[in-house]
Amino acid sequence: MKAIFSSPHLFLVNHYKNIVESNDIVCVIRNTFLSGAVGELPPTEVWPSLWVVDADDYERASKIITLAMVEFNADGPTWVCEGCGEVLILQFSECWKCGGLRHNLD
Repeated sequence: MKAIFSSPHLFLVNHYKNIVESNDIVCVIRNTFLSGAVGELPPTEVWPSLWVVDADDYERASKIITLAMVEFNADGPTWVCEGCGEVLILQFSECWKCGGLRHNLD
């Protein structure tokens, strides 16, 4: 298994799970009830996360999520993570793929 997306919002993780599964990729959500550990663990470590069951599906699932993000916010700006090159919509200040921070807040 390999993580492909994480967010503090479970509904968003479920949304991308539905999109990935509609492309015949098996995935699961982890950390759905771990929010009670905030304070004991770093906040991003307890966010719900989406994992592909077969690591061979990772690249395809990542591309599906990236395209879904861009299409969802097609009229809005995006930014590219300096750490991994992932394209993210502007509402995210941190890369879901590698944890890199958005440096340009314009």
